[in-house]
Amino acid sequence: MTQVRAQRGISLLEMMLVLVVIASILLVVFHYYTQTSQQQRVSSTLKQLDRITLASSHWERAHRDDSYSINMDDLVKSGLLISEDVTNVWGGGVTVTEDNEHHVAVSMSGVPSNVCRTLVMAWSSSDGSRSSHCSDQGDWQGDLL
Repeated sequence: MTQVRAQRGISLLEMMLVLVVIASILLVVFHYYTQTSQQQRVSSTLKQLDRITLASSHWERAHRDDSYSINMDDLVKSGLLISEDVTNVWGGGVTVTEDNEHHVAVSMSGVPSNVCRTLVMAWSSSDGSRSSHCSDQGDWQGDLL
């Protein structure tokens, strides 16, 4: 008669299967985290753009007859924006410019290309009054007023 020995411990195959399952779970969690984090940053950027738009509108009403144009430093100094609005959540700068016809535009540097495309779609309004685009250097540029 043959005796059957009781197995002690786990086999290499079982260990590899457990590691594959754990790695799969970690990949799914990491992907979900990065997507959620990016969506939160895009949402934060859109809120920042809304604040800049509102501040620019207030600035234009208060300085309609003045000859100097709008910029981020003046918006912060006047208390219409906070100093954190000078940078975006990706670490790049934010600039506001105005042309001779009082057309105000904002530019954000350092925006990743995939995020820039998302911002273009989110910022452009349905009536076509606001437009935006991505530059080759990783800058997002959009119209405010």
